[in-house]
Amino acid sequence: MVGLSRKQRSLGSPLFNCDREGIDRAPSCESVATRGWVTATLIEWNQMIWKPVSPEELVKIIDRELGACPGELRAYFQSVAFEPTMWSQAPHGNMGGGFWAIAVDQNRVLWYNDIEDGLNVSVFTVWGTIPAEEYWCNQDELIVALPVLMGRPTLKAGGTGSAGD
Repeated sequence: MVGLSRKQRSLGSPLFNCDREGIDRAPSCESVATRGWVTATLIEWNQMIWKPVSPEELVKIIDRELGACPGELRAYFQSVAFEPTMWSQAPHGNMGGGFWAIAVDQNRVLWYNDIEDGLNVSVFTVWGTIPAEEYWCNQDELIVALPVLMGRPTLKAGGTGSAGD
């Protein structure tokens, strides 16, 4: 189930539970067999089960994850955090009205990708907008995302760097 969020994996996916006999009993499997488009079926399935996280749910997630952070990171977060604010991001954020931004440091924004159930750090140039090329589908927890927001070097797919490089 690579590429599915924690929420999707916990719900189970009929698409990935298919076997040869499953084509007869699971509509997602039938769609895959008929059209041969795994991506299209996965997108349809995701849209059926995904709903944006509420600001109240997000605060609970952040509070829980902040409790696992060392004091230095908690203090840093308190200095850059703000009330969850919806930032636009096209095209991925269009369906849910954007993504919740929760902190900014210089030109880096910490935001919650509720499609993937994780935090991301992106470089922005316009307040309130996550650029299309800065969409990430990380499923990071706060303890991982905060050093990236701070601009500390981190391992990224394809090499090392930090947000803003």
